[in-house]
Amino acid sequence: MVKYASPDDIAETAGTSRPEGGRFSVRRMARLLGVSASGYYAHVKRAAATVLTPHRQRRADLEVKITDVHKDSGGTYGSLRVTAELRDQGEVVSEKTVARIMAAIGIEGISPRTFKGENHGG
Repeated sequence: MVKYASPDDIAETAGTSRPEGGRFSVRRMARLLGVSASGYYAHVKRAAATVLTPHRQRRADLEVKITDVHKDSGGTYGSLRVTAELRDQGEVVSEKTVARIMAAIGIEGISPRTFKGENHGG
């Protein structure tokens, strides 16, 4: 008769990492399953990257609000006026943050044309 290892039969190894709620070390499971431990950690890292932290959630909310304000302005507002509009709506945000987010999502305001007098050099 074949005896299978149960969690009680396996001695605990100190200092090894275990998946949440697990009794076995990652190294041991990876070896038994014929996979790499680094693959497990890469999976955990990818899963953690999809979870929105409070900072990422705030940034995502600001992206939506900035895009809405910019769209409502007909695409003319830059970071200064977008910031002023957001502050009028009760949002606490700095111009640098708005500028950074606008640059990251690829939107910019329309610069006013420079004035050219009658004699514009031509």
